Amino acid sequence: MRPTSPRPLRTRGRELPRLPHRPRPSPFQTIAEWLDVLSANGLSDDTVEGYGSALIKMCVPPLLDPAEIPEPILMQYLSSRNPKGPASEQLKSAAKSYYRWATRRGHQAEDPAAALLYRRPKYPPAVALSRSEYARAMEELRSHRDPRRAIAIAL
Repeated sequence: MRPTSPRPLRTRGRELPRLPHRPRPSPFQTIAEWLDVLSANGLSDDTVEGYGSALIKMCVPPLLDPAEIPEPILMQYLSSRNPKGPASEQLKSAAKSYYRWATRRGHQAEDPAAALLYRRPKYPPAVALSRSEYARAMEELRSHRDPRRAIAIAL
């Protein structure tokens, strides 16, 4: 019976065989692969599109491949943009997501976005009533002369 796979190479004292050279993918192929991973992980189409456009906009002013953008240029770009609110967070999220993915996949030697920090939310999460507090409030509102109050709270 013949083996289906070749015997393992014995390399003691010999050089390992060289693998054929794979050309480096273009920046657009790399970005498209990253966007496919984001879609496969369940991000919405709007989020994927926003991340992609943020990354492309980040590469246009310095005319660099995302893999060639060092940390100082990335930080300078993010500070010069000065967007407010969710736009700022989307730029940071796109940069962190791409560079973390590219570093894991070997497209990038180091992560220039590792030092990026997210802004703390302005307001704490909304306080919700417990079931007992909600039941007590509804009981008190049922006896009120305006029944619309109980309906508004129930919604």
